Amino acid sequence: MSKGLKIGLGIILLGLGIVILVSLSTEGRFFYIDETQFTYHEVTYDYDEFAEIKLGFSNRSVKVLPSDTNEFKLVYYVHERETHTESTDNNRLELKIEMKWYNSFFTISSFSNQNYYLVEMYVPQEDIKYNLDIGTSNGAINIDDLSVFEKIQLTSSNGELALKNINSPIIDLKTSNGRIDLNNVTSTTNIKGVTSNGRVNLQDVTSPDMNFTTSNGRIIGNNLNCNNLRLVSSNGDIEANVIGVSETYRVRLSTSNGDKIYNGIKVSQSDFNTDQSNYINISSSNGNVSLSFIN
Repeated sequence: MSKGLKIGLGIILLGLGIVILVSLSTEGRFFYIDETQFTYHEVTYDYDEFAEIKLGFSNRSVKVLPSDTNEFKLVYYVHERETHTESTDNNRLELKIEMKWYNSFFTISSFSNQNYYLVEMYVPQEDIKYNLDIGTSNGAINIDDLSVFEKIQLTSSNGELALKNINSPIIDLKTSNGRIDLNNVTSTTNIKGVTSNGRVNLQDVTSPDMNFTTSNGRIIGNNLNCNNLRLVSSNGDIEANVIGVSETYRVRLSTSNGDKIYNGIKVSQSDFNTDQSNYINISSSNGNVSLSFIN
């Protein structure tokens, strides 16, 4: 056995020994989360009490759903080791739930009831437009069946971003490790989506401008209605079908290692209809790229 391998094995055994000793000293509760340390919160607001919504979390997933009343409601839990701030100052609803790194090291959410790590927000369907900004360090964000947001901005460092039956002028999505999933989404201005490690699924999406990028994943777009479209993957296939007439779009298909397919036909050229103003750019550094049109 080499010296380096012996040292590595020794470090692993030492770490295992420390974990066993700590577990024994805590009567086997090292990975145990005391659920009585969570406090339930349910808060309601008048629908016109604010116009901006800013939520920031550590280790939380978020669901945004329609309210069945004209009140705005937040439902969530807070652990006693977490800091928790909530306010409605300056026409903005703000909620933050955070945990210090040295506490999170000994509090492992995967060993707990996941309902404690879910924030639910119920939004009234009144004649008002909100600006929505949600960020979470470890969790998914889902928004369903709402058309009351002037702008949607979602950020997750490790989780899926999913929108279904949504109408908003501006949509901006970023996740460092998760998929992006849009189903029946409409924007009157633009939609942007970026993931560093995840798949992008687009179904029945409408916007003048769409821009989606993934560094490691496939992009699938069905029934896309747009003037300008940009789909980029550094490592994955891209398939898109666009509602429109092919001759009215300037098209560029590019791949370093894969096939280019235009309206069901494998092609060698990259550029089509270069005199048109509407633009579609589909690019993969390692995958097939396919574009078709639905008249």
